[in-house]
Amino acid sequence: MQKMAKKDWTKLSILIVLIVSFEIAHASSGQFFAGRITQAPDQEVQSLADSDYTCEPENTTIDIQSFKGPTAYYIPQGTESKTKNQQKDGQLVIGRYSGTTTITCTEDTEPYDVQTFQFNTIDMWANSKQ
Repeated sequence: MQKMAKKDWTKLSILIVLIVSFEIAHASSGQFFAGRITQAPDQEVQSLADSDYTCEPENTTIDIQSFKGPTAYYIPQGTESKTKNQQKDGQLVIGRYSGTTTITCTEDTEPYDVQTFQFNTIDMWANSKQ
């Protein structure tokens, strides 16, 4: 596994403080995750979308190399990063998830194959600039 640079640990520490502060202020349920984005959007969903499938809902999915917790997540429309950074591969990410969302991908031509995936639904998150 790749060693994290001091700069990355500093970024992650800032993100953790941000999340913990928000959690204390909002005191709601959910589980936390942290890691590094390995692919945005999720590899399986993107692969199907590139192969003439239509996936619903169309919002963002991400895969992360997880420090703790699941590795595939769904970001609902309107759930923006607390740091306002656009998600991209390689960024550190931390957040809270609650419940799951089913993504359904349907082939655009006959025989209309249907693939479904379960993603943990992110309700709060923050990511590093790079």
